[in-house]
Amino acid sequence: MALKGILVHGGSSPVGCILIQLARLWGGSVATTCSSRATPVAQALGAEEVIVTGRRQCRETAGNKREVITIHFDMIFNTVEGSLSHETCLKFCRPGGHVVTTYPSHIASDSYNFLLRPTYNLWLRIKLLLGVSPWGDLVPSPTTLDHLGALVEDGSLQPVVDKIFSPQDAELAFQHAGSDEAIGKTVIRFSLPSTTSAAMSSAIESSALTLLNSSD
Repeated sequence: MALKGILVHGGSSPVGCILIQLARLWGGSVATTCSSRATPVAQALGAEEVIVTGRRQCRETAGNKREVITIHFDMIFNTVEGSLSHETCLKFCRPGGHVVTTYPSHIASDSYNFLLRPTYNLWLRIKLLLGVSPWGDLVPSPTTLDHLGALVEDGSLQPVVDKIFSPQDAELAFQHAGSDEAIGKTVIRFSLPSTTSAAMSSAIESSALTLLNSSD
């Protein structure tokens, strides 16, 4: 059964740009949060409702979201780390709705003091010696990747590349990627080894950057 209402929190993030498109392909009615600069892009990708907010304003948005959003959702994708908690997102779900968080959880040892860390490190070493991964295993599904590749090839799923930097401007690239102005992926392009790769890169650039022209 197709989902009726989907919220993508952080629709201008790299994952958010893909999720908006996938949600529309699933037959959902898509709402998203993003910056004002990213609004035309989010709409072009398929978002029917856009709630304008910057990444740094997400905490304030969470506090006022009950005034902004008057409907509840079947599914919420939370793509912005440190903005909305899982519990907060659940408040905007319909009964039986789901929340999917796309960023990794924090490592437990980050909050341990210097007395607990040696004990935790010993526990990790024991698990590794026993052949047990202490962090879990993420195994990409070849079937899923093939399906996504087919969607890209037939134009149903469009990659979004905001800006392309050269290697010597890597610091600027990281600054832009972490800013409120970033939309989709920020790319550092190195020398390509073949004409075929260059042609493929050019094709991706032209399709993605054409979409972004409306946001400038």
